[in-house]
Amino acid sequence: RDTARTTLASSEKKLRLYGISKKQIQDIGRRGRPMEHMTIYSSIAGTVIHKNGFEGMYVKTGDRIYTIADLSKVWLFLDAYESDIQWLHYGQHVKVETESYPGEIFKGKIAFIEPFVHEKTRTIKLRVNVDNKDKKLKPGMFVRATIKSVLGAGGIVYALELAGKWICPMHPSILKDHKAACDICGMDLIRTHEFGFTDKPAAEKKALVIPGTAPLITGKRAVVYVEDPAGESSFHRYIGREVVLGPRTGDYYIVLSGLRAGEKVVTRGNFKIDSALQIEGKPSMMNPGGYYSENQVALTQAAGSYVEDAGILRTAFPHYLSVANALSRDNIHEAAQNMEKFKSRIEHIIKNNRLENQEEGIARELKIIISTLNTINHALPELRSQFADVSRILKEILEKYEYKDDLKLYLTFCPMAFDGKGGFWLQDSGAIRNPYSGPKMLKCGEIRGEYGRAIIKRQPQSGHQHGS
Repeated sequence: RDTARTTLASSEKKLRLYGISKKQIQDIGRRGRPMEHMTIYSSIAGTVIHKNGFEGMYVKTGDRIYTIADLSKVWLFLDAYESDIQWLHYGQHVKVETESYPGEIFKGKIAFIEPFVHEKTRTIKLRVNVDNKDKKLKPGMFVRATIKSVLGAGGIVYALELAGKWICPMHPSILKDHKAACDICGMDLIRTHEFGFTDKPAAEKKALVIPGTAPLITGKRAVVYVEDPAGESSFHRYIGREVVLGPRTGDYYIVLSGLRAGEKVVTRGNFKIDSALQIEGKPSMMNPGGYYSENQVALTQAAGSYVEDAGILRTAFPHYLSVANALSRDNIHEAAQNMEKFKSRIEHIIKNNRLENQEEGIARELKIIISTLNTINHALPELRSQFADVSRILKEILEKYEYKDDLKLYLTFCPMAFDGKGGFWLQDSGAIRNPYSGPKMLKCGEIRGEYGRAIIKRQPQSGHQHGS
């Protein structure tokens, strides 16, 4: 009898491990005979996102029948620029916006920050936990996120709701006023200051700020144009002033030195003033000492342009190259994703270099790129056509403006693309990988030029490779 009870208990335990409910096990006992069909219930509630099994299929231990996800809470993976690392900490609030629901804000918290920077994109990955009770956020969506930081004592990030609290190192939503265990995983909570937050706000003091469009920034220098009522001409009414900038706070820069409260600075048209002074050979942002020779000034006047650097596109090129690589493999999903990232990066470059109000020079070309990518196509022929348009603009930028970056780029041309009309593109390798024909004619094309280290080499336009 004892043996029978032990066998029965062991059988019940095995059925429970198989996922059979307690009620089902009791029904089997009352029935007293084997069941040919049985319903197996999932151990969690959620949404079926992948179906592997089908009726009549034989399965063995470890086989996946369905993949179920609880979409009431989702993870967002964000790319943060290297310059923003100092403002980011575990547990911070994040506001998320999507193209699908304009004007609607989703809220989450930073749950993980990668411990290293990606060398090509100069970004770090963040994982954000977001409540998704209405199931509006879908896997694969593109989102934009905003994280606001407030400085506390000693320049450390301060968050009022986290000051002096205890937080779970795995679940940032668990926050308590005292030492305790996490309600979800049971881990001991940790003081928030161990995650980089200060317990005290900074002493209140006034700061001198200027609009983000006022300074012209090049390298380590920042110049603003200050009104000089005694100036003898329209351009000479303003004098360049080198300033030292602190952190950017929204649409404003904190000025550490170089300006006094009450002075008027140019916020629009400053680039035109600077370029006019360059043409005259006078001190300017790009020419602080006014040291251009007469010949150089004459050449500049003849060209009707000013010095600009195509190197500002350095952080955007990796995304562009990823688009080219994906198109060479006919991977439309990956290509579209990286095209979105490329567009986002160009927008950041325009904003970061104060080009929003400029309508000439490299600013004009970058804005044309944004206009070209206003809507990213998700059909392969159309996306290839968009990529060709972007490649043509990048080619013009590299030919017009100086490019000294270490990232070497090869100007490549396929004469058979687009029904014989031909198409250019850029790649970072001398091995041809044609984004316009894909695997069918992967090696069709020829190298027409090289960019990088301020050297442009052009090869004679003779012949091209064919292959697959």
